[in-house]
Amino acid sequence: MNAPNMLKITAIMSLAGLMMGNTNCGGSAAAPKGRVLRRLVEVGKVDAQPIPLPDNQVFDLQFVINQQFPDVLVGTREFAVINRDVTGGLIGGGLTPKDSGLLHKIGVIAEKWYATKDAECLISLPQYKLNGVVNSYEWVSGGGIRVGYTPSGSNAISNVSGSVHFDKAEMDLTLRAKNPIDGTVSRVANITKNQIKTKVAFDVSFGQISIGPEFYYQKGLAKVTKEALELAISALRAQTDLQPWQTRAGEVQDNFITIVGGDDINLMPGDQVSFQNARYQWQNADKVCDPAYYVGYVPGQIVGYGVVTDVGDHLSTVKIDLNTLKDDIVPGALVHLVKMADAVPVPVKK
Repeated sequence: MNAPNMLKITAIMSLAGLMMGNTNCGGSAAAPKGRVLRRLVEVGKVDAQPIPLPDNQVFDLQFVINQQFPDVLVGTREFAVINRDVTGGLIGGGLTPKDSGLLHKIGVIAEKWYATKDAECLISLPQYKLNGVVNSYEWVSGGGIRVGYTPSGSNAISNVSGSVHFDKAEMDLTLRAKNPIDGTVSRVANITKNQIKTKVAFDVSFGQISIGPEFYYQKGLAKVTKEALELAISALRAQTDLQPWQTRAGEVQDNFITIVGGDDINLMPGDQVSFQNARYQWQNADKVCDPAYYVGYVPGQIVGYGVVTDVGDHLSTVKIDLNTLKDDIVPGALVHLVKMADAVPVPVKK
């Protein structure tokens, strides 16, 4: 393949996202009965604007929503948060700048661009990094007072003293599933204020109390944010389900290999998986595994199959079917689901 064609493929795969995998990943997984594999994610930040209040106070919405986000995410059981305390022990310690002399270079694909087959520095990467933004957030009173902000700007109030009764809190929230290397967006879910059913009514005595986290939880405002997060996480899960599930392989020992994920992602013994190597492309041979120099990747063919034999909390063991091996399974290889142990057979029409 000549350099221009390779560059074209690289650009396409970079936009598609490193973690999407190949849509033809060794067979489609049969429909499970009551069990679905969770995707591994990293919890990022939800951006929100500070809320200006009278008496030069500011309510730090971003602080309180990011306090909630990890716990709400885990509680929904829609995704699994990657545990780097465990995956860091699988040869690679995560995506960090690394001496490229430790990696096998496939070759130069353009001026100062290098392709590598080894992917051990990618073992600790999740399938997605989740982050988000609060597009609008307002407290609304029956008398027409609005505190907060919308895309058109902040609703700052002044010259207000004493107690103000607010009838509701409104929120518009977007969550994103992003490529954990280059930050390209794979899937998006948006929840508008009209979808949130939690109702709160509360009084604020401006100038007499401090509006902080304690106020946020006592007045029930955290319940509104929790519902918005839960709805957005569920909607994002439905979006990511449109892409192939995958995780990463660790080190091969004899005919067994460790893969990232266990009970946390809902694996069970008997699940069948495939292994896929790929070519990862970097702008500089001295910057391999540095996210700032990542270009893209070209997926390879399926190089082998295996069956899950043991499932731990965050790691599992797969027995490789040696008869299916076409090449070495490198550390960091992509792992795709082929068939669940408890999959329901599709009826055959006679």
